[in-house]
Amino acid sequence: MRSTKFEKIALGLSGLTAPTIGALILSAPHAFYASYGITLGEDASLLSELRATGAGLAGFGLLMLLGIWRNAAFRRRPWQPASALRAAHPAH
Repeated sequence: MRSTKFEKIALGLSGLTAPTIGALILSAPHAFYASYGITLGEDASLLSELRATGAGLAGFGLLMLLGIWRNAAFRRRPWQPASALRAAHPAH
């Protein structure tokens, strides 16, 4: 199944936005949350929790970007385990 132009544009925009926001949270959580009027203390556990969500957001953003090229990435190859299993044990 091929991606439509709309899907590629949506994945591209969200794939650029999510890692940018995630990187901002990772690198400067105080400044990021201060823009929303939230004051963070120096609690290491809280900062760690906030940075973890930023890392997750950045990671999912990269997956969104990879989704643009999903057809090439998920094409079956003979050396993949599932293909080898089907070849070794064909359906009856």
